[in-house]
Order: sequence, then C-alpha cells, then structure tokens
Amino acid sequence: HHPGYEAMNATYERALVNLHKMPRIWMEYLQFLVKQKRITKTRHAFDRALCALPITQHSRIWQLYLEFAKMEGVPPETSVRIYRRYTKLEPTHVEQFVGHLLHVE
Repeated sequence: HHPGYEAMNATYERALVNLHKMPRIWMEYLQFLVKQKRITKTRHAFDRALCALPITQHSRIWQLYLEFAKMEGVPPETSVRIYRRYTKLEPTHVEQFVGHLLHVE
C-alpha cells in the first residue's frame, strides 16, 4: 500500500486516541479506509467505531458500514455477517438484509 496512506492512517489513529467519541473523525477515517480497499483493517475500524461511539451516533456509522458491505471485493461471508449484525440492532430492516442475500447469491 502507498506510504502516504500509512502515514495518514497513523495520523487518524493518533487523533482517535483522545477523540474516539467524535463521530466526524471516525466517519472521515472509515471513508478513507474504504477507499484503500483494505477489507480487514476497515472492518476492524468499523467495529471499533461502534464500540467507541454512543448508540445515538451508530446510525451514521451503520450507513457507511452497509455501503462498505456491498462493495466489490468484500467477501460475501463478511457482508452477510455485517448485515446479520445490523438486523439484530434494527430488526425492521430485515428486508434490506434479504435483498442483499439475494444479490450475493
């Protein structure tokens, strides 16, 4: 991966040490990771954001996380796990999960 990306990733990580409750920083960092197409690192960062942020901010993160789950290159089993987790939180969106499953198959 590009060395400039690594430096920027490290900058975001340092910022999140003290500002981990700031959804804007998480969202910018997550979008930057998505552009890098680093699936595992991105998935771990989404999980960390959901752990760090209050539940009232989760909808902002989930919107990005579901877009990530649909991206080309994300393994089908990973996207299914992401959607399954989301429907546990938002059971009313199960139709969205079913639609995704039909698309994945």
